Amino acid sequence: MWRISHGCIYNICGGHWNLTAQHVAIVGEISAGLPHLSFDFIDLEKWKILASPASFIALIAYVESVAIAKVVANLRNEKINPNQELIALGFSNFAAAVSGGMPVAGGFSRTMVNFSAGARTQIAMVIAAIILSIAVVFFTVWFSNIPKTALAVIILVAVIPLVKFKSILHTWQYDKGDGIAELTTLISVLILGIEEGITLGIILTFASYLRKASHPHIAVVGRLPNTKHYRNIKRHKVETWEHLLLMRIDENITFANINFVEEFIETQLRNVPNVKHIVLIFTSVSDIDMTAIEALEQLNESLKNIGITLNFAEVKGFLLDKLEKSDLFTHLNGERFFDVEEAVTQLNP
Repeated sequence: MWRISHGCIYNICGGHWNLTAQHVAIVGEISAGLPHLSFDFIDLEKWKILASPASFIALIAYVESVAIAKVVANLRNEKINPNQELIALGFSNFAAAVSGGMPVAGGFSRTMVNFSAGARTQIAMVIAAIILSIAVVFFTVWFSNIPKTALAVIILVAVIPLVKFKSILHTWQYDKGDGIAELTTLISVLILGIEEGITLGIILTFASYLRKASHPHIAVVGRLPNTKHYRNIKRHKVETWEHLLLMRIDENITFANINFVEEFIETQLRNVPNVKHIVLIFTSVSDIDMTAIEALEQLNESLKNIGITLNFAEVKGFLLDKLEKSDLFTHLNGERFFDVEEAVTQLNP
């Protein structure tokens, strides 16, 4: 049997190890007692100083909490409600603020330790909070000499099953941008820490998204023989026309990608110099922002000056309503068509 006292671990049968003398890191002294309630944080000067870093901490806390919640939910074939997670975090952090506590978030390591111990419902955390309160008030001395290595081992044993290198490899093969973000996040968490690693992962994910959004997939299409179906000329043997250029834009058009769209059109015009009609197919376009509208208006004028018409096909109803409020259709030098087949029939009789 063992007992802990005064920085040493004693064997009741005799002898002891002085952990401090052996340079073993221990938890150290833990303040006893429950926190005192205070509203000192309601101070305009403090808010001015802390608003920016606190907002960043709140964002990271929410992302980390939802991420680990989804991991555990997937392990149990369940779903989470992100709105409820946000509400819970808000109330928890308010309670922490009035009691002088640390920012509250769903910790990765703590959650996995709880899950590995067999917890299945929220009552497990209620019981843990009660036991922790009792321990903090009466038994802090018992925990001050626990080696930090022992705590680290508990966390590692709980977390290691979640490290799935095959999943990272599969993500890399599917999408290199997501694979880089996932691998970098893992390495950063191990080297820098959870918050820093997740922050870097978020930044890389946003960068990957912006890159994809700024380079939308645009397909030059033609008609499959003896059908009314139009497909990418690079993937299918299709019928095309010398004076007609059909292009399908597979992304919403915004300030982030309108330059790419214009450059793509210009490249196609250089490759096919005899084009007289351009048809933009909006099957996959659900929104166009004002910057893109203005760019399309300028494109319409530029094409008009060189004798090429700009036409639209398969524009969704709610997007059509928005475009009607702009000047694009007012000065359009081409036509609007219900579908691509109608456009081909009228522009290439």
